[in-house]
Parts: sequence; structure tokens; C-alpha cells
Amino acid sequence: MSKYYKPSIEEFHVGFEFETLETDRDGSGNKSWNKWKLGNQPTFLKHIFDKYYGPNEVEGSVRVKKLDREDIESLGWAFDKTSIGETQLKFFKDNLCLYYRENEHQVGIFTLDPSKCGYYSKYNVDPCRINTVTIMNKSELKRILLQINVVVPK
Repeated sequence: MSKYYKPSIEEFHVGFEFETLETDRDGSGNKSWNKWKLGNQPTFLKHIFDKYYGPNEVEGSVRVKKLDREDIESLGWAFDKTSIGETQLKFFKDNLCLYYRENEHQVGIFTLDPSKCGYYSKYNVDPCRINTVTIMNKSELKRILLQINVVVPK
């Protein structure tokens, strides 16, 4: 199974990380993968769409690394070694548990101890609960974590 996939146009957002296959500028004709992080530049975004998704697109020249254990750990989550060999991997951070089903690219998050979460204790609602969502890459996971107010390293 490949650890990369071609993203759909809808996946692109500010902060989105992807790679493009470019011919080296040294005149050798060799190609290499260049890493990009999309900022708030409309002209760059238009260039990406025209080159990699337009009528003259170069097939196989844009890719994104699929979410994996190392990506989740790089966002500050500690891997639970007891989940090795299970259908889902577990990670912990503060008072939260994140589970990841690698084959389906599914992620879920929940609060471990409601008594240690003021909002949960007051309203009896888990403010960080995500039942199960499909997340293909690290950029998407970072965006969701920020939306539920989980601190993400820069």
C-alpha cells in the first residue's frame, strides 16, 4: 500500500502540506519531490491548480503523505504501546485519547476523565469528542485539533 495519494482540489487549504514532482534546475533532467505548505497566496494556488489539475496536468506529479503514527506523535500525542497489534492505535495527550484506524484512515477523540474537564463537568458534554472521521493526512488532523481547541505544535 502506498504511503502517498493524490489530493482532491477540495482538500487544499491554508496550511495544507503537499509535494510536487519537479525537474531539477541544474539541467540534468532529473526529477525530485519538492515539499510545499500552502499559504494565503491566491496566485500560487492558481498555479498549482492549473499545473496539476488542469487540462494539461502531469499525472502523478502531486502527492500527499497519508496520515501515520509518526504524524500523530509529532503533534504531541504519546503512543500507547499496548495497542500494538490491535485494529486501532491509541494515543494520549493531557486528558484526551485519540484512536486511529490506519486501514480506514479513521480518527476519534474523547475525554478520558470528565471530572478533570470543567466544561464536561458543567454541561455533561464532551467538548473534544469526535466519534469517527476520515482523515487522510497530517494537515487535516492539525486543522481538526485546532477547531476543538487542542494545542498543536507549530
